[in-house]
Parts: sequence; structure tokens; C-alpha cells
Amino acid sequence: MNNAAIVTRDYTSAFPDPISIKETNTAVISHCDLEYHGWVWVTLPSGKAGWAPQQIFAPFSANEVICLED
Repeated sequence: MNNAAIVTRDYTSAFPDPISIKETNTAVISHCDLEYHGWVWVTLPSGKAGWAPQQIFAPFSANEVICLED
């Protein structure tokens, strides 16, 4: 099966500077995406924020989660 594609225009990401989360990092989850279930907006201690899959986090404290994998 041929999976070739032809690119017809440039794409500019809405998030050109994505977050990078490592195992054992802590973060704060502020809200979930209503359109894409399972994705949450997280803010790292550095202040950098972005979307991440909810299943990679576990509760850590009253307002923080801990990342379970990179």
C-alpha cells in the first residue's frame, strides 16, 4: 500500500514552542480540552505551559500532579 502524500501549503503550528515533560516532573493541571478528551492544560514550575495527555499524570499534592513517563 502506498502512503504517499503531496503537500499543497505550509503549516504553522499553533504551539511553536511545545512543552517537554520528563518522568517525575511536577505540574499543575488547570483544565481539560472539551473537544479532545484526555488532554489537559499543564503548567510546569518554570511557567511554561501546554497540552499533555492526562493518563501520564498521577496526583501529587492538593494542586499538583507528577508525571509518570517522559
